[in-house]
Amino acid sequence: MFRNCVLALVQTAWLFAGVHAAELAVLDNNNWNRLAPPGKEADCILGDYVLKSDRVWAVVAQPTSWRNANMTVRQVGGCIIDLTTAEQPNDQLSAFYPGRRQYRFSKAEIVEAKGKRVVLKVTAAARPGRPKADGKPAVSGQPEVHVFYELTDGEPFLVIRSRFRNPHGQPVTVLLRDDLRADNFDAKAKNRTHRERSDVRCGFLDGLFWVHDRHFRQAYGVIADRHAIKSHSDASRYSRLEYLDPKDNSSRIRLQPGETYELVRRVIPGDSLLHVKSRLIASRHQRIMPVEFVVRDEADQPVADAEIVVKEVSGSEGNDSARNYGSARLRQEGQCTLRLPRPGEYVVTVRAPGRGSLTRTLSLKSDSDAPTKVEMVLPVAPVVIGSITDDSGQPIPCKVQFKGINGTRNPNWGPPAAVDRIVNLVYTPNGKFRVPIRPGEYEAIVSYGPEYDVVRKRLRVGPASVVRLEAVLRRVVQTPGWVSTDYHSHSSPSGDNTASQRGRVLNLLCEHIEFAPCTEHNRLDTYVPHLKALGVEKRMGTCTGIELTGSPLPLNHQNAFPLIMKPRTQDNGAPLTHPYPPSQIRRLFEWDDRSEKLVQQNHPDIGWLFFDKNGDGKIDGGYQDGFPFMHVIEVHPIHAILDMRPTRIAVRSGGKREIQNVRIFNWLQLLNQGYRIPGVVNTDAHYNFHGSGGLRNWVRCDTETPGDIDPMEIVRHSRRGHIIMSTGPFLEVSLGEAIPGDDIRLPEGKGTLHVRVQCPNWLDIDRVQVLVNGRPDPRLNFTRATHPDKFGDGVVKFDQKIALRVQEDSHFIVVAVGEQTSVGEVMGPMWGRQNPVAVSNPIYADVDGGGFQANRDTLDAPLPTKGGRPVTGGK
Repeated sequence: MFRNCVLALVQTAWLFAGVHAAELAVLDNNNWNRLAPPGKEADCILGDYVLKSDRVWAVVAQPTSWRNANMTVRQVGGCIIDLTTAEQPNDQLSAFYPGRRQYRFSKAEIVEAKGKRVVLKVTAAARPGRPKADGKPAVSGQPEVHVFYELTDGEPFLVIRSRFRNPHGQPVTVLLRDDLRADNFDAKAKNRTHRERSDVRCGFLDGLFWVHDRHFRQAYGVIADRHAIKSHSDASRYSRLEYLDPKDNSSRIRLQPGETYELVRRVIPGDSLLHVKSRLIASRHQRIMPVEFVVRDEADQPVADAEIVVKEVSGSEGNDSARNYGSARLRQEGQCTLRLPRPGEYVVTVRAPGRGSLTRTLSLKSDSDAPTKVEMVLPVAPVVIGSITDDSGQPIPCKVQFKGINGTRNPNWGPPAAVDRIVNLVYTPNGKFRVPIRPGEYEAIVSYGPEYDVVRKRLRVGPASVVRLEAVLRRVVQTPGWVSTDYHSHSSPSGDNTASQRGRVLNLLCEHIEFAPCTEHNRLDTYVPHLKALGVEKRMGTCTGIELTGSPLPLNHQNAFPLIMKPRTQDNGAPLTHPYPPSQIRRLFEWDDRSEKLVQQNHPDIGWLFFDKNGDGKIDGGYQDGFPFMHVIEVHPIHAILDMRPTRIAVRSGGKREIQNVRIFNWLQLLNQGYRIPGVVNTDAHYNFHGSGGLRNWVRCDTETPGDIDPMEIVRHSRRGHIIMSTGPFLEVSLGEAIPGDDIRLPEGKGTLHVRVQCPNWLDIDRVQVLVNGRPDPRLNFTRATHPDKFGDGVVKFDQKIALRVQEDSHFIVVAVGEQTSVGEVMGPMWGRQNPVAVSNPIYADVDGGGFQANRDTLDAPLPTKGGRPVTGGK
């Protein structure tokens, strides 16, 4: 998000300026820079409530019905949407929902605004029950609910106090439960009942529920006063918490008329699970077992980014079996001070990229105020130092893939959501990098998109060695007048993934995408702060955009750009979705006072959208009232264009087989019905590991420096269909003065088509096919096997003038494909399976002088219906 690029500079100054009182305030433009917390998942806006102490920083969303954190984190009014430590702010929380969204909070009151303690109260009004009527099920009454959020200086947690009162004349049932949403946290407490034990010192830790994102350095713990916590966490998003009353071990409370019940829990943020547990121990005034861990290497240098893992051996279950206690990633200083829960033996393992791991047993025998100092020494890490330039010696962005060979495993520096070291990739904005790596043998694959040759270098890395990787990337594919674009990608602000937005920008940049709007789900946002922070504003053009994502899926998705962003407001001023697709696309088309923009229909089922609105298998005209507002349409995957198959069989999870329409074939049918909607391809990338770059559009553009591109130049050329779709090869097509998307008069149906294809050293094509009105013309089919003289082995793979002769108005599409090859490992495991293929948009030829007329040919298949169902009748 925009404000996260500022990070914590203002906040740090505030901490050291001698301000110690806790504070509670409504966010406004005057206090925003001081009180809006940073972090990848920070979602606060103007009007939300910020609570800040010397230890904890939290945001409670204003209690309104329209308040959503993002597309999937919804109905957050009165709930916690941002939570982190004040010392090292780094919000990774999606939301904490008191009551699991059962109550509608509609009022907030600042009880105590400043001092040692601050308190915010949010209220959900009681709702009466409804008896059975007209066949509808009965609805039970709901109590009045007051939730108090409390921060106290010196305390490392946020207290959440829910007070339930029954104002009705009948009993009501209260469910003691919450939802914690912490997306893709890679470590979570086991699904079980977390219960404090009185027979063992620090037994309260057994009542702690926790989640931990080890890479992004944030953890959260929840503990409840007098209640055990029964937890269930799904694989990626929700943790559902039930609080068991000690009287009957149930999370259901029966409130009689006039009765009240209070549930108190404490939510502890920390930069690791070990940190959360240490803060909790300290808050209980436990002074036992402080341990200072110091990790350095054999050259006496601190080891940054090391992970320390602690296991308990004794004192936990009355036996000698070790159990995990927690882990933490160290920062630059290579040290941390923790409190361990009790005397006994612990197994401590420290590991770091390129250094292997070291394990030792730690024996703590007595309570002590002075910390036990534990030094652990790792080997000096081998490092690869990269220096990549272009052929003029200037720094260049690039992607470097490290592949282990001869028995060496691939490195793994971070998850697919990370920023610049992702699995076995390094993204660098300037060709410079330094990474630790295990000893072994590697092949480094250095690339910068399909206009540049790939450089492959073998590396032998010895213990403690410094290996220099120097390479020159040469631009061999020349594309004057065209720029490489991707109109559809995502990162964490979209709400359906956790990819770093900085990482998304690096991914786009290092794949040589020269123009990319920011298109998060249902939120306006910008890449500009990231480009500035990376120092590459001139390398990539961008603008604010959106993917407006509604239901039904996958139909009601549309992108648009450029749009006007209104920072610090709900969704940064984005339009709302609409359940009727034509209304939603029209809303997007008319947004910003009907400003000029590009509106893109995303990945539709073309049969459903254009021909079978109600999905009954009958042709009915589709959602035709939305067609005037659609400028371009996604038609990938394009490698299937020459198969000429209307449907395919998709295998879903569990082995279920499903018939699906083939979008690229349906697009050809559309063109023949007179729908002149240009095709585009985009990655729809959600993660940063080879996410962007596998599909791209080359769009006509005369601006030479990408950072200077006027988005309206891209919009206008795209609307005219001046687009080549590609998985890598660069295709040029012209018919006289006409390029793809244009009309041309073709007297007597005669003309000359000029086709030119360029590829770098890691791609090839072996077939060029001209489609005439969507059909592959056998006379215009050229392969290396049948026409070897027409193909080259250098950068230019094909450069021919092709005679055309048609009898009627015709549109011409050119396909260049490597049928015997794949894109390969340069583009990663998913995109690499594709064939190299480029597809032009149509050139429309008017033969008889009456203007181009579509021929209505359906290409030997019926017009598509929803889901590829057989046509059963209709118009």
